[in-house]
Amino acid sequence: MAKLGFVGSGDRSIPLDAETAASVANSAPRLAQRREAQLRALALVVDLQARSPAARQFHAGARVAEHRMSNRAADPAAADAFLMWDKDHQDGQLVVVPGLLKRRQIERAYYLNLPV
Repeated sequence: MAKLGFVGSGDRSIPLDAETAASVANSAPRLAQRREAQLRALALVVDLQARSPAARQFHAGARVAEHRMSNRAADPAAADAFLMWDKDHQDGQLVVVPGLLKRRQIERAYYLNLPV
């Protein structure tokens, strides 16, 4: 049987002959159909989860929290509290971590509706 080349790479490569190539080509439509069936089943599960009472309660709670946050005035003291949480323990000492400092500054600006 004539070799058409190799499939894979390194230690996992196998010779590809006409019979193997035909077998792979014949199984491709079945694999595509199986993948489509899996995606339809996943979409059904996601749809059922979205309709569950727990999901509705979660989304309702999130809407209430968002509504409360949008209706209250941003408290500058609360915004400044974000900046307290920029430290980490390193060698037994509390040190300011530049990445955390930048993140807390962005969170503070977001809370106060300031440009970042």
